[in-house]
Amino acid sequence: MNEVKLNLYVISTDGNDVFGVYDSLYSATKDLFLYLKNEADKHYSNEMQIDTQIFDKITHLYGFLNNDITFEKMEHFLEIYNTIAPNVCSVEMIEVEQPEMVEAIDYIEKYGVKKYKDDFKNIRIKLIEDEINSVISTFKVSEIREMLKYLLSNEIKKMQNDYDSLEVLYYKCDYINELGKLQSNIEDNIDPVIVLKRFITTYNNEYERFCCKVKNIANH
Repeated sequence: MNEVKLNLYVISTDGNDVFGVYDSLYSATKDLFLYLKNEADKHYSNEMQIDTQIFDKITHLYGFLNNDITFEKMEHFLEIYNTIAPNVCSVEMIEVEQPEMVEAIDYIEKYGVKKYKDDFKNIRIKLIEDEINSVISTFKVSEIREMLKYLLSNEIKKMQNDYDSLEVLYYKCDYINELGKLQSNIEDNIDPVIVLKRFITTYNNEYERFCCKVKNIANH
């Protein structure tokens, strides 16, 4: 069954700071309007707001405050908003799966929308044992580090369990050393996608009849 997709609206400032993440355009518009109105009242008298046309523009913006606001109207709202606001803002719509909505909002608020889109891409790993048997696993970039720790630990244990100490020394020592280097890569915070590709190369060199493939599927 396909997951239900929901739209989130990310309001960012010109410094790429996140003003807010919303599941409705009305809520985003209302928060922006109230912020701007408070800033205007804080820094300008009513007379100054009238003389500088700030009052007229705020009144115009108030007209956008309804539940029927569309994404296009929101962009028009921001065009007017940005002529008088202390920080230029933009809106971006992203699509998320319903079970991930709370996690997505929290992640974007902490790290920004660009990092969210980078880290929540899907990576597909395909392990082909022969022409008939294969396993496909899908991970988000943000999950790869923990997945690699698990794969590397299991692979090292497999070598230790399947071979005696002399066999490991003569036949598997180089492979285990390479796996150890990859564990160090993770501890040194090297990009997990890079470490994953190194693991696949190392793994494929060890198991010539296996074929692992990595493929980026899509951004949310």
